[in-house]
Amino acid sequence: MRDLGNFATNNDADPSGLIGLVSAAISQAVARREKGCRVLKAKLLDQMVSSVSSPSDEPRVSLIGAFERERVPKEHIVDCYIPEAARLLGDRWIADKATFVEVTQGTARLQALLHGLQEDIFSDARLVPGDSSALLVVPMGEQHTLGAMVLAGQLRRRGVSVCVRIAPGLSDLKILFAEKCFDAALVTLGSAERVDVCAKLVKTLKSVTTSELKIAVGGCIIDSVAAPLLEAGADLVTNDLDRVVDTFEL
Repeated sequence: MRDLGNFATNNDADPSGLIGLVSAAISQAVARREKGCRVLKAKLLDQMVSSVSSPSDEPRVSLIGAFERERVPKEHIVDCYIPEAARLLGDRWIADKATFVEVTQGTARLQALLHGLQEDIFSDARLVPGDSSALLVVPMGEQHTLGAMVLAGQLRRRGVSVCVRIAPGLSDLKILFAEKCFDAALVTLGSAERVDVCAKLVKTLKSVTTSELKIAVGGCIIDSVAAPLLEAGADLVTNDLDRVVDTFEL
């Protein structure tokens, strides 16, 4: 097994941002359990991990057919199976069963699968955005955005208009808020090493909006780092999306 004690403090040892990937996936898995997702079918989950680990497109085409035969809704694939598959990819690296390249490529294929499924969901449902809007921000240094993309899809299915920004700078945010208004901002936190960066981002968002913007921070480690995030100005620190939507009236 890899030495995560040394790994977590050495940025050069993590060129693909795997810790962020695993953290984001665990966060989504925790949220999935809290929301009572049905028990995942091991055969389908194994097939998903195998399909995204293959360079060929054919296994992923067969994968969609397998889910359809089992009558698994696309929303369930997006919210439950894909985050869990990402976690399992991370486990493979930790157990020395996969390389950085293999895990990174597998994650990219998961994101492509996620993108295609979300397009199908929105097309099938013909969703019309409501009056609420949210800014979803991935802080600087977070290499993987899989969890954020899952979250964006969940918000859009609730009728919330979502704008995603990855590692925005102060000037980027000033321009954005000069052009658009948001009812809330959601910030993702994928690893303990990014707490200070996340706290600074929260302060920046409050400063740019003269403290009027409601901000929620979510991630798998938030229980242990809630205090500095709340001190920075976050209104909520939680993985419960329903709580965010209800509290912020989105």
